[in-house]
Order: sequence, then structure tokens, then C-alpha cells
Amino acid sequence: MKIVMMCVGTRGDIQPSCVLGRELKNLGHQVRVITEKRLKYIVDQYHLEFWEINGDSCSVLFDTDNQKWLNQLSLEQLMIEKKKIDLSVSGRLDGFLEGAIGMDLIIANALTLSEGICISEKLNIPMMLLLLLPTLPTTSFPNLFFTKYNLYFKYLNGLTHSIVIDYLTKHEIERIGDWRTKNLELEPFSSDYIREYYVNRNQEIILAFDEVILPGEKVPDDYEKNWNVIGFLFPNETDYLPIEDRLLKFLRESPTPPITFGLGSMPVDEQTTRRILNILIKVCCKHLSQRLIILNNWSNFKICETVYKKYAEQFIILNDVDHCWLFKQCSLVIHHGGVGSTAAVLHSGVPSIVTWMYFDQPYWGYRIEQLGIGKSMKLHDITKESLLKAIKDILYTKSYHDKALLISEKIKQTKSNTTQLAIDVINKVVKNHYNSLTINEKKMA
Repeated sequence: MKIVMMCVGTRGDIQPSCVLGRELKNLGHQVRVITEKRLKYIVDQYHLEFWEINGDSCSVLFDTDNQKWLNQLSLEQLMIEKKKIDLSVSGRLDGFLEGAIGMDLIIANALTLSEGICISEKLNIPMMLLLLLPTLPTTSFPNLFFTKYNLYFKYLNGLTHSIVIDYLTKHEIERIGDWRTKNLELEPFSSDYIREYYVNRNQEIILAFDEVILPGEKVPDDYEKNWNVIGFLFPNETDYLPIEDRLLKFLRESPTPPITFGLGSMPVDEQTTRRILNILIKVCCKHLSQRLIILNNWSNFKICETVYKKYAEQFIILNDVDHCWLFKQCSLVIHHGGVGSTAAVLHSGVPSIVTWMYFDQPYWGYRIEQLGIGKSMKLHDITKESLLKAIKDILYTKSYHDKALLISEKIKQTKSNTTQLAIDVINKVVKNHYNSLTINEKKMA
């Protein structure tokens, strides 16, 4: 079978698709990943076929002016920027179609749902959705992009999902509606097409997260039967290798497990970088005499090596280390609260401090606190005093570590083979689609 994965976003958005894609490839399927050039290194890491689309949707994260509205949690501005990129970059949307021609199945992520629906209809091939966030409509808890706090009244919780879905549908029709009708020559979207896809079209959806992240730590009773909560899609341990010798040496020489800090795929401006690093180095290395691992990822923390030479023996700066392996070697993880980093923290059994900025990150910080395995604070509000207190509370309070270990064990026990669960859903989708075809369509397929 020829499978195409349509993925847009940051590393945390792309990696789960690649984890699943690699397993599908091992079963003998052809797997193509349609994404942007910036993310090619992830696709290559999993030895999958890369198909480039024009443009760079993550470029807004590196723009100083854009970071002003990002820090204000503006979902509206995010949708406007997404629309600008898709409509201004020549051939960008057509690239999704071209990459899907001749394929047998589309697996889209949250940011390519509309493209997937359109191309599935145009090419008459099945399409399914892989989601990493609990954003499907329910009355059990509110939409995390609306509020992180449970409104407790079922009607109000459900209303937040309706508001967000209606809002996204309007913007998506403005973004992709003309391309759908003019380029693909399809009927216009209905005014409620996203909700119809979620609820009314009996679609199989893979939800690649664990029940532990949900309020109440269980799947809502009103989730549709075809919404499949399979657990997190983690890399295999063989993906962790090789580990840099200098990191292994740093860990061996550490008298106690070090603290790790990183902001994943969330770059920050130079002024914020200097302020946060100054607080971090002084708190961890000076006041607490802790060793520190700093992860560059999409940020640039190299200034540490020149500005803080005095503490050079107490920290190390790294570019690309698998979180699932690294976090287990640490006493505490300070991270931005992206879904990928949060999942790796939960898997590691280590407490964390979520230094959130925007999008879904405040929700993950809130859940980490609710679970009793860490603390949450806005990155731009951190002070030396607040970070010092948070780190000391966690390092010297045994319950944080005990609860983190319990949650890690629960995740490993409840979903020991998430990729196989996902593959079972994929097989069901393909079988249902083939059985629904007419005789002539089956001949063409």
C-alpha cells in the first residue's frame, strides 16, 4: 500500500507521524511524508520518502514582530498568518495534491485536515486524521484553545468546542475554499464541514495521546466510537542512538542527575534569551550548584559559552538529543510545554517545570500541576526568585518524583503497543473504503 502523510507544524507535530510511518514502512508499505524543507531532517531520520511543499509556515516563529502577538495567545492572528502563507506562496496547496497522486491512503495531521479532505474527495482515496491534542468536541472538558479551566457545566464545556470549531471552519473556508472549487473543481465546503467530519461522517480518527492527560484521566463517555485513543507514539529505543560522547561523559561526571532546559521548536528573541539564560545559570549553577543540560533545538543558547565561562564545567549545550532518552537521565526538566516535550516528560517519570508561551502550552502546564508532577509559569514572567523556589520545591519534595514515576508506569502499562493499535485502525479504514467502492471503482483502484 502507498501511504502519504500530510504534516505541517513543528518537530512535535511531525515526529509522531514519522514514528508511525516508519512502522508502516517496516511492514512493506511505501510511506511518503509531505512537509516543508525545514522539517526534512526529521523525515530523513526515520528513512521515509520526503516530498517538499513550498513555503515555511514556521518562519513566523522566528520573526520578532510576530512573537508579540504569539505571546498574546492570538489564535485569530495565527489563522491569519496561516492563510497568508498558503495563499501567497505559489504552488503550496497544489504541492499536497501532487504528492498524493498515485497513493492509496492519506493520513493528515491537525494543520492539514482541510487539504486532506479535499484531496481525498478529488482522488477518491481514503483519508484519516491523526490528532495529538484532545480537541474533539465533548461536554466533559472545554476546548483547550478556549480555556484551560474546566467549566464543570456540561453545556458550557460543549459550547467552547462549538465556538472554536465554528471559528476554525470560517477561517479554513476563507483560506482554502477557492482552491477547492477552482483548482480541484469540487463542490464548495459546507458551512459546518469540520464538525461533519468529526461527528457526522463516521470517520476513524487516531488520537495519539494517553488518557492520563485528560481531566479525570479517562476517555470522555461522549467520545464517538470511531475516535481511537491509542496512546503516545514514542520513538523506539534504537532511535536514541548514537548519543554524543561528550554528553555521556557529562552525565558520568555529574554527582547527581542534572537539570535539563529547552524550549523545543519555540525560538525567542535575543533579549528574552539573555534574560532567561541569566536567570537559569545563576539559579541552577550558582545558587543550587546543579549541573545543567541546555538544549538548543530551534533556539540559540550558544551565548552561554562566552558569557558564562565561569560556570562552563557545570553546563553543556546540545543540539539534537532524543527527549525520551535524555529526560530519564535527569532530576528535573524545564520545558516549554509543547505536546511532544510533555509526552516525553510523562514517559520519563521525571517531574518538570513548564515555562509556557502560547497555543496549547498553558494547558499542558496546567495539567502538569493538576497531576502533581511539576509546576507551571509563563516564560516571560519568570524571575530568579520564582524559578529558584519552583526548582527547590520539586527537588526536595519526594511526592513530585513518586507521582511522576507512577504516571510513567501507567502510560507504559495501558498502551504498550500504540503503533499496532494505530495500524489496526488504518487497516479498518482501508477495508471500509474498498468495500464501499462500486465494481468499476474497484477495477480502477
